[in-house]
Order: sequence, then C-alpha cells, then structure tokens
Amino acid sequence: EEEEEEEDLADEMVPDELEDIVEQLLVGLRDRDTVVRWSAAKGIGRITSRLPKSLADDVVASVFELFSDSEGDGAWHGGCLALAELSRRGLLLPSRLPEAVPVVAKALQYDVRRGSNSVGAHVRDAACYVCWAFARAYSPAVMAPHVDSLGQGMLVCALFDREINCRRAAAAAFQENVGRQGHQNFAHGIEILTAADYFTLGVRGNAYLKIAIFVAGFAKYQRPLISHVYEVKLFHWDLAIRELSAKTIELMAQLDPELMAREAVPALLRDTCSPDLLRRHGSVLGVAGALDGLRLLGRCAELGDQAVAQIISVVPQIEKARLYRGRGGEIVRQAACRLIEVIALAELPLPVKMQVRLLDSIDESLKHSMEPVQLQAVKALRALTRTYFPISEGKPTPRLQARIVDKYLGLVSTGDVASSTRGFALALGCLPSKLVAYSVENLEAVMATLTRATRPDFRVGDEPDAETRRNAINGLVELCQEVGVGPGPGPGLSAAMVGAVFQTLVDATNDYSMDKRGDVGSWSRIAAMEGLEKLAFLALRSPAAPDLGPDPPVPDQASRKAMIPALCSESTLAAAEDQAGGYLTAPMVKVLLKVVIKQLCEKLDKVRKAAGLILERLLHARNPQFPLVPSRAELEAIVQPDQPGSFQWSLASETFPKMVRVMELEAYHDAVVSGLVLSVGGLTEAVVKSSSKALLDWARDLRVKEGGPEKLERLSRCLLDLFDAQAGVDRVVLPLMKTIELILDSEVLNFLIAAEPPNTGTRLLEKVRRELTRSTNIAKLFTGLNMGLGLLHFEGLVGASAMGLVLELLGHRYPRVRKHAAEQFYTKLLVDERLVRAEVYDLVLELLSSTVWDADLVTVREERDAIASAVGVEIANHAEVAASKPKVKKDALDSYQHLIDEVGY
Repeated sequence: EEEEEEEDLADEMVPDELEDIVEQLLVGLRDRDTVVRWSAAKGIGRITSRLPKSLADDVVASVFELFSDSEGDGAWHGGCLALAELSRRGLLLPSRLPEAVPVVAKALQYDVRRGSNSVGAHVRDAACYVCWAFARAYSPAVMAPHVDSLGQGMLVCALFDREINCRRAAAAAFQENVGRQGHQNFAHGIEILTAADYFTLGVRGNAYLKIAIFVAGFAKYQRPLISHVYEVKLFHWDLAIRELSAKTIELMAQLDPELMAREAVPALLRDTCSPDLLRRHGSVLGVAGALDGLRLLGRCAELGDQAVAQIISVVPQIEKARLYRGRGGEIVRQAACRLIEVIALAELPLPVKMQVRLLDSIDESLKHSMEPVQLQAVKALRALTRTYFPISEGKPTPRLQARIVDKYLGLVSTGDVASSTRGFALALGCLPSKLVAYSVENLEAVMATLTRATRPDFRVGDEPDAETRRNAINGLVELCQEVGVGPGPGPGLSAAMVGAVFQTLVDATNDYSMDKRGDVGSWSRIAAMEGLEKLAFLALRSPAAPDLGPDPPVPDQASRKAMIPALCSESTLAAAEDQAGGYLTAPMVKVLLKVVIKQLCEKLDKVRKAAGLILERLLHARNPQFPLVPSRAELEAIVQPDQPGSFQWSLASETFPKMVRVMELEAYHDAVVSGLVLSVGGLTEAVVKSSSKALLDWARDLRVKEGGPEKLERLSRCLLDLFDAQAGVDRVVLPLMKTIELILDSEVLNFLIAAEPPNTGTRLLEKVRRELTRSTNIAKLFTGLNMGLGLLHFEGLVGASAMGLVLELLGHRYPRVRKHAAEQFYTKLLVDERLVRAEVYDLVLELLSSTVWDADLVTVREERDAIASAVGVEIANHAEVAASKPKVKKDALDSYQHLIDEVGY
C-alpha cells in the first residue's frame, strides 16, 4: 500500500506538459531522417528513466506499437533504436521480453520490396544493436528462454544478409551474447565465432559457401539455416543472392539429403511456373542446386518417381507457358539450362522424345544475345550429349549427325546473326568425341570450320565479330582437349593437326581489331595464349609421350647456370622432343614463349596479367616439366616469383623493369622490343611512364657495361627492322616512332647515329620518310617532325637529311602540319643557333616568323624553298612527304545551291 501511495504521489508530480513531449518524441521515432530517429530514441530513454513505473511502462507499450505491418521502415528503425536504449538503461523489464524478442527476431529479417530494390538494411542493423543491448542488460537466466530464437536470427543475418555491415553487426551481436550469456546458452558458440569473424564474413561468397556450411554442420542450426535459404533467400530481389543461395542449397543438400529430398524440392517445384519472376527463377535454380547436391551423394533415388517426373517436366512446362518472354526471361532461360545440365549429370531417365525436346531448348539458348545464357547453354549441351544420344557401330546415325554436328557447322559457317555464330562456335567445341571424332574426315571438317571463324577477316553477315572469333578459339581448344593427342580409343590429333591448331592460335595472338568498345582483339589474344598453353601440355601428356618416370629434383640457381651448355645441346633438344612424342618441337616452344613474352610487354593490364600467369605456369610446371625452353635458367631468374601467382603482372611499374632485362636474352629480344614499343608509344599515362623509365634506365646502364654497346646496337637494328615488318601499319609504326623519339631525346644511341654512313641515323630517316609519304595521320606526321628535329644537331649526312625532312614538312599539303612544323623549327633554332650557318640564321628566323604557313600552298612552298636555299638543302619534288592532289573542278550545275540561286529563292 505504501508503494502504491508513493507511486500515486509520483504520478501527481509529473507535469502535464511531459505527455506532449513524449508524444513528440514518439513521432520523431517515425521521422524520415536517421539523425532525428536516433535523437528521439535517446530522448525516450532519458525521459523514461525518470518516470514512475506505470508511466514508463506506458511509454514502452507505445514503442511496441511502432512494430506494425502498417508502419514503414522508419518506424521499425526508430522502434529498434528505442528498444536498445531502453534495454541499455534497464527500463525494459524482463516481463516485457516475451513481447520484445519476437519483434526483434522479425526485425532481423526485415526486407521490404521497393520497385526493383528493397529497404530494410538499416532496420536489420538496428535490430542487431538491440540484440547486443539485450546481452549486456539481462542475466543468462532471464535470457535462457529466448536464446534459441535470437541466436538463430542473429546467425541467419550474419551468414546470409546481403549487406556487409549487417553481417558484421550480427556477428558482433552474436559474439557479445556468447561472451555474456555463456557458451551453455549458445550451443557451439565458441566454434562458430572462431569461423565467423569480422573478416571472414566480409566476403559474401565466403559467408554463404563456407561459413554457412560450417555452421549448418551443427544439428541445432541445420534445419533453420536450410529452411531460411530455400524459403527466403532463393526468392530475394537481388540476382546475385539467388544464385549464391542455389549454390548454398547444393552444398547443404549434402548435409541433410533427406530434408532436401522430402521437403525442399517438393516445395520449390510448386513455384517453378509461378507468375512472380523472382519465385520462378529462384525455384528453378533451387531445384537444380538440390538435385546436384543429391547427385554428388548418389542419393537421387530418395526424390521418388513423382518428384523426378516433375523435375524432368519443368523446362517443357516453362516453355509451354511462354515464361521466357518479357522482363527477366533471360535469367529464367539461364536457370532452365542449368537444370538441364544437372538432369543430365544426374542421369535421370529421359525418353528419346524428351532428350530431343531439351536439345531444342538448348539450341534456342545458344542463339540468345546474352553471353551468360550462351555459356550456361554450352554447359548443358556438354552434359546432355555425353549422357544421352547413344551411338551404334562406332558412329552416330545420319539423323543424329545432321541434327547436331551438321546443323552447328552450317550455322557457324554461313550464319548471318552474330549471337548465333557465337553460341554455336562454343557448342562445336563442347561436343563429345563420339559425335565429332568418329572419323578423321568429320574431325577435320569441324576443325576447319572453327579455324576459319578465328581469323580476323571472318565475317558474320557483312561485319566482323570479335566474340565469334574468341568463342571459336575457345571451342577449338576444347575440341582438342576432348579428342586428345596421338592414338587413342578414337582418331586423336595427328602431329600435322597439332601444328595446324598451333599456328591458328599463334595467328590469333596478332588480332588487334578495334571497334567502339576499344581493343576487342585482346579477347582473342588472351584466349589464344591460354589455348597455346593447354595445347602444349596436352601434347606433353599425350599417350604417345614416353613415361620417363618422376621428375628430377629442381636444381638451385647455381646448378642451373652450370647446366646451361647441356640444356642447349642438340642431343638434349632431341631427347626433349622425343619426350613430347614429336608433337611439341623446339621451334614451337620458342614461338609460344615469344608470343607470351610479347603480350607481357604490351599496354593492356588484363593482357599482361594473363600472359604473366601463363609464363609462370609454363616455367613452374614440374609434372611434366615444360621442355625445350631457351635460356631457361636466366629467364626463370628474371621473371619467376618465389610463390606462383604472387606477382602483380598487371602493374606496369612492377612488370616492365623485369621485362627489359629479358631483352638481354637473345632468344626473346625481338619479342620484348615488339611489345615494348606499343607500351612506350601508347596513350595510357601510367603505362607510358613506367615502360619509358624502365627502357631508358636499362639503356643507360648498358652504356657503361661491358658488351653494352653491342646490345644497344642490336636494339637499334630491331627497331629499324620493325619499320619494314610493319610498314604502313599505323597501330605499330606510330608507337614505334614515339619510342624512337624518346630514345633520341635521351641520347643513349648517339654513338650509333654519329657513326660513318650508312649508319643508324640515315637508315632511320629513310624509313621515317617512307612512312610519312602520302600519310594522312596527323599524329604520325607530327611525330616524324619531332624525330627530324631531334636529328638536326648531327653533322654530315644525318643532319642534312634531317633538315630535308623538316623542310619537306614545311611544304606539306596540310596547313596544320605546315604551321606546326614552322613553330617547332623556329623554337628549335632559338634553343640551338648552331643548327644553321650564322650568316643565314637571321634570314631563316625572319622567313619562319613572317610567313603565313597556313596560306596558299604555292606561296608557302616558295618561302620554304627560300629557306632551303639559304641552308643549302635541295628538295626534290619526288621526295616530298606528301604531294598535293590535283583538284577536280566541279560543274556548277551539280550543286543544289546553284539551282536555288537560279530560281531566286
């Protein structure tokens, strides 16, 4: 009675205005701004702590009213913040926990769709804060009845939430609960915390595919986690979450196959034709994942005949309902192909009619414009053709041959639709040997079709297609892996076939095609390099190669240097070729390595990364060891890292200092130079800076080393030879000219240029003049001008020839070139007066500065000739860089403007 009297007295002492203040704070918990909700929650906690018990309980009840389905995400977030504050201050009494815990468990999974996305991450994060506050506010005895629901909710959020901050917040809350509530309340808490920490949960794929599987291994959490994945996450709005959930289902099926077969699969089958895209797509993926998991355990029989029949009929039912159409049809088609693949891998019984039906579905997906759909269709085709479509008498029936192989060959050879040729080029490569290699003639026909499709001049309709070329390369390599090298059960690749495929792949590494997307030829180059690696090891591991026993131990660096003479001897090379069965020869290995090293020196980061990893694998291979490598010990000492895959080949600042040292190895010198000039003369600032610095530092070091001048002379010869090898190809010649311009500025090759003619300087000017003749590339003309100006200070024939080149550009037919040449020549003369005789110096400057160089060409050339006469250089008409083209006089009557003028409008 005394307590009641005291409470009544306290109630009377509470000001009436406080009710309005609390009401405003409760409204603030619904505010759209987070900072307002947070401040309101703090205010609710502080005021409630000073209220009598009955009034404080009324405030708590008002907070619980925020957790209604009719309320928005702001109210839920504010309510969670308020609950956390009340719990921290000891104002949420234990008697309220049975009401609070279900609300918090629901908030841990709060996710409401808004258009194509959802809201709720902030609510889930706040719910984790509430769980953290509960752990600190209540004793283990009070929390014991509620541990299971909260623990499962926190684990589900920590393992499967889309947002990284929510996963980490849930893990922190779980850790706080295990620490304060005790390991007895949270079963296996210590083991889970050891695996699921701040860092391991940071990567979503790791959380789903590793940590979640580990936690699901504990019986207490197995069913809740599995149920959450197939009941909730498979239908998430984010495509990536649905795909990850399907992979998780596959792994979880191996933990509880009975639950998966009896409950999950039947539940998912009911939604495979749902009108809701998310449920339809997630259900098909889930069925495929569960079936694949059961297949790996060999327990598909637990599904029962009815479920198997339903699984087989999923794809025909989707097609009958036309559920591929409309928005999201491509992801449903991709999921259907995945299901076909798993059906084939599980070897479910299919009648012949159904086999053909599924093959038709795959063919439609192969023609789809989306690449992920095509890739999944190829996987499905690979599995379907290997499991079904049996052959008799060692070869397919004519009908089967026409239905698959002949059809695909025709579509690749004569197809007019790019998406079709892309898909069927991959499809030809994934077919089994029983369909493509039952005879040498058929195998050669397939290889010839794919080979033609890899060439840059191959047309789809009237246009080239980079994806078709890349897919044809991948298909050709996969075909070689399927058929094998040498004699086997069927006709394998002969030495001539291996050589032809090898040459095709080498040619593909020269694909530098460009379109509006950029260097699309790089796709073919990367695929070709990877294909060369696979083909080389395929030849080494062929049955024709003799078994030489285990590889010897890898020698240390000193032993390698001592072994160099023996490694290069003819007898050793012959023995290595015998080891490869005659399919991999020394010239092929040398070409392969030169191709990879050239790409390793080029400008694209992704190409360098691919080439570097391939080179590492070739040099690091031990079973079998990659043979016939020229200068192997020196090459390994330069490029091979201590740990394979640890070096960042995509970083230009790290790669180029290594590669310039490879130039000292004669076997790879030309390959390095031909790739390096594309980087030094490129447009990407970081690549140009790193490659230029590496090249110049290497060249300067060689000038003071013994034998250095000879190596620099070899570099100059290689650069000059590139002019002849790539004559007229601006893609190479322009970077080459920029590279030489850089070298001229550094003066590292001056001793070669100043030598007695014919020297490097005269040969260089001759080749530059040839490239500039009739050229319309302004950048190329400007670079040629800079090279000529850079050689003016040399005496004799080099300086005179350079002066002639500059004067020829002063009379170029393009006004922009003439004006630029005059400005640069004038600046050069101001810097170095010795370039012309003192008595004509002022005259030349006067002519350069006073002439209007973008005026009439005839007048300009007269002034140019006056400068040439003053400096004593004769300019022949036939030697001009670009003669003017005769103008064709137009008939005035051909002009529409003339007609208008005549009529008078």
